[in-house]
Amino acid sequence: MPHFGNGCKICIFAILTLRYMVDFLQIGSIKNLLLLVAVFAFCSCSSGKRTEVLPDGELPAIWKERPTVLVDSTVSLKIFEPKFNDIDLVCGTMSAEDDSTVVFCAEAAFTGSLQDAFSHSNIAGDHVSAGQRYKGYSAPVNTGAFVYAQGKWKFARQPYSDLLDSAARRHGMGFTQILLVHHGEGVPISLKSLKDHVKNIYRALCQHDGKLYVMESRKSITLEQFKAALLRLGVEEALYMDMGKGWNHSWYRDSKGEVHEIHPYAHPYCTNWIVFYQRPR
Repeated sequence: MPHFGNGCKICIFAILTLRYMVDFLQIGSIKNLLLLVAVFAFCSCSSGKRTEVLPDGELPAIWKERPTVLVDSTVSLKIFEPKFNDIDLVCGTMSAEDDSTVVFCAEAAFTGSLQDAFSHSNIAGDHVSAGQRYKGYSAPVNTGAFVYAQGKWKFARQPYSDLLDSAARRHGMGFTQILLVHHGEGVPISLKSLKDHVKNIYRALCQHDGKLYVMESRKSITLEQFKAALLRLGVEEALYMDMGKGWNHSWYRDSKGEVHEIHPYAHPYCTNWIVFYQRPR
């Protein structure tokens, strides 16, 4: 069913009223003037930007018409859809904003401790970067993995070591994290304190209707509440991404090439980022 905002309803009412006046007057010059006003009002209404907030179970169809990174919201979620042709896990140094091939960049796996020098062993769980597998520190909480290679991706539940090996052989990428949703069903979260008490703006890498999205909560909620919002939307897969002050530092590029910071820089201790690219072919 088409949606009409209040402004659009007023315009439609005005057009119908003017049409009635035109039929009544039947005077050429006045008739033409009134029709011109009606057309102008309708065009102004039609060209307006979408401002309403969607319910959790609906994604905006207008996204199909816009390039690069598409941004919208539901009641509970802020949603980013990168338009990409490559993905990598960048480790050690965050991608530069002046790299025009990068369209989205955000922290992926957990970082173990605050270290001045980068080490792959300070990243939670084994991971694949630029086709190379690296050993991270043991992280039993990482119940899921995401891999991407040669234009295809996959979310997996433990065990996922063979999947990481496959991504490395195919010159791809991969990281492990807390799996929130798998095959459209919620996955139990083992960290009780995080699950029940800690409120934060949470973020996840998601698959919805066969497409990749990055989704985050619009306000501070518990991780279980965040998972519930993802399930209401109908995501098929959701893998947690590191958040919290500083760890949430992230940015995306719009269709004009301008960079938009999602959360600001706060410290130099981040170690890894999932990066979506739109590379020249």
